[in-house]
Amino acid sequence: MKHKRDFKALEQRRLKAVKLLKQGVAQAAVARRLEVSRESVSHWAAEFEANGKEALKRKRLGRPAHLDERQRRELVQALVQGAMANGFPTELWTLQRVAKLIGRRYVLGLLSLVANRGTVRFSQLRSRLGDVSSSTLAARLADLEAAGLIARTVRPETPPRVDYSLTARGRELCRVLTDFLRRGRPPAG
Repeated sequence: MKHKRDFKALEQRRLKAVKLLKQGVAQAAVARRLEVSRESVSHWAAEFEANGKEALKRKRLGRPAHLDERQRRELVQALVQGAMANGFPTELWTLQRVAKLIGRRYVLGLLSLVANRGTVRFSQLRSRLGDVSSSTLAARLADLEAAGLIARTVRPETPPRVDYSLTARGRELCRVLTDFLRRGRPPAG
């Protein structure tokens, strides 16, 4: 019996293993009968004991998703709008462009957090944003620093302490954005 890509058969095999175990068949005998390792049978038994029959059903393949359902919908909507509508020079979607599109969503949140707190450390930003990876956060902070919106200050302490704060340009941008959001238009003058 070949089980490589037949996910239903794999699930049935796990369920059969539990059924045999419930009948009092030893784990080693179950492993031999189903032509699997004893470790697999032991793992299935523990999963069944802890979480019931649902634990033995097929799980989603691949790496876990890092986007929640709302974020996924927003991404699909942006992709449907097209690359040019999202600020790219051509309509071609590449993995690099999609990654950049996903990363952009943190920029306004970062500016808002730094504006509200004055001076903030990387770990504080990471914990406040929650679902952002350290590498994405570091990349967005580097982008904002390169744009002259955020200042990065390294304190000579052990361990080194890095603080982030808004520059004058960053404070001005936040003032304009706040005013725009309040009134629906940029400030006069």
